[in-house]
Amino acid sequence: MRSGVTLRSLLTILSLSLLLPSVAAAAEDPRVVEIRREYERIRAALPGAKLESIELAGYSADGGAARALRDASGRFVYLRVELLGESGKVFVEHFYGGGRLRFALRQTFRYNVPYYLTPELAKEDGGEPFDARKTTVVEDRLYFAEGRLLRWVKGQDDPMDPEHPEFAAAEKSILAFSDEVARRFPAVKAGAGASGARR
Repeated sequence: MRSGVTLRSLLTILSLSLLLPSVAAAAEDPRVVEIRREYERIRAALPGAKLESIELAGYSADGGAARALRDASGRFVYLRVELLGESGKVFVEHFYGGGRLRFALRQTFRYNVPYYLTPELAKEDGGEPFDARKTTVVEDRLYFAEGRLLRWVKGQDDPMDPEHPEFAAAEKSILAFSDEVARRFPAVKAGAGASGARR
């Protein structure tokens, strides 16, 4: 009898725990759910896609690059920017829908010291050498709807308050940067194929 109650309780707890993620998803903004579907679809297409590439000078100490995928009409679908510096690097992936930015994933890598500080140099200076294992990574996820920042999640699930001044600044900054990098790609004629310029 006692084991039946325990088993029943266990099954009840298990059933409830399986329902919780779906309850949380149902409570989430449907626009965010749709944006996730869009960028997952784009991400799934990337391994077989032919991406355009350009070098980016003037954005960081050690240079950078951008890669893009366009749809048949020439609009951007995906844009990845990699900026390299001596103290870290930044990767930003932009996902578009209908020619507009829908989602941006920004990963900021901070090194413990500049990457060129070898054990020998560090010993001379009395400091610590570069150690890739000590690199910290901060991830920002920015969701856009109708050309406006809808949701910004900083780090590990820390949503930013839309009323915070940094929220509006991030919206303006990400949209401007995305447009600026996209303009550096050569123009293509509409119908030129999937990675063919207009934004």
